This record gives sequence, structure tokens and C-alpha cells, in this order.
Amino acid sequence: QQRTEVLLHAARRELHEETARASEVAVETVRAEQLLHAARRELQEEKAREHEVQIAFAEQQRTEVLLHAARRELHEETARASEVAVETVRAEQLLHAARRELQEEKAREHEVQIAFAEQQRTEVL
Repeated sequence: QQRTEVLLHAARRELHEETARASEVAVETVRAEQLLHAARRELQEEKAREHEVQIAFAEQQRTEVLLHAARRELHEETARASEVAVETVRAEQLLHAARRELQEEKAREHEVQIAFAEQQRTEVL
């Protein structure tokens, strides 16, 4: 009977130790699951940040393409404006020349009228 009690006591102590170890394993398992959950959450957050960076990069590239197109269009518009300025100067020069020719024509016409008037006066005399 004593031997049985000793064995029973030893079995109870071993059961208690195993229960304590099982409890420690359960606590460690819960901690590991919490760490795993936190790591997964951090990974998801990192993926979300990476996605945002990719979106920002794509937006930057799109903006650079638009900026390049705007610069090209500005260059073309500047070239057209320069051509218009040159044509305007030419038109002003032609207009000035036409006005000068008109003035010269009026002066010649006036001289002809004076000569005609002189001729008539001479004929009258």
C-alpha cells in the first residue's frame, strides 16, 4: 500500500508537472500566435505602403509624360508665334512700301495736274 501511495504521489507530481508544462506551452503558443498575427499585420501594412509607393511612382511617371508633352506643345506654340511675328513684320514692311508707293503716285498725279494747269494757262495766254 505504501508503495502504491508512493507511486500515486509520484504520478500526481508528474501529472502536476506535465500540466504546468502544458500550461506553459499553451501560454507560449498564444504568444507565438499573437506574434504571428502581428507579423502578418505588419506584412499587410508593408504591402499596402508598397502599393501606395507604386501608385505614387506611376502618378509621377504620368506627370512627367504630361510635362514633356506640355513642353513640346509650348515649344511648337513658341515656334508658331515666332513665325507669326516674322509674317507680321513682313506684312508691315509691305504695307509701309505700299503707302510709300501711294504717296509717290499721289505726288506724281499732283505734278501732272500742275503741269496740265500750266499747259492750259499757257494755251490761254
